[in-house]
Formats: sequence, C-alpha cells, structure tokens
Amino acid sequence: MESTDFTETALYYGSASLTGFMGKDNVCLGLDSTTIDCVTGLDFFVITAAVGLDSFNGVVGLGPSNPSNGPSFMQKLVD
Repeated sequence: MESTDFTETALYYGSASLTGFMGKDNVCLGLDSTTIDCVTGLDFFVITAAVGLDSFNGVVGLGPSNPSNGPSFMQKLVD
C-alpha cells in the first residue's frame, strides 16, 4: 500500500469517529490464486484511531458511488 497523504484526517463513518489518512493500493476479488478481477490504484481510508468501530483498519467503499466520497470500489470494478 502506498500513502497518498500522511496528513491525519477526521472521518465520520455512520456513528463512528475515525482518524487516519488516505492510502492507495490494488484490490482484487477472489480466493487465493483464483482472482476474479482487480482494481488498481484504489483510494481508501486507513484508520489509525477509532471510536465506535471495532475490528477494522480501513474503509473501502463497497456501496454505490457518492460525490462526497468519490467512486466506490464496485464502481471502479465496473469501469
């Protein structure tokens, strides 16, 4: 994973309050060597501190694209 910006940023995800930075990586769907498809250069939020959200270390958009959040993983997969 490469960071696009190491500046700490606050993000609200539902009722959770998150702190972290933006990262970029290649994300693939599939199991082990049976990869279905990949998205290269996907932007996502790397969580460094969280209140109200347990057991996560990043947020990757799997829902529909949102103008305030940018294109989702699923939209980039379609594109």
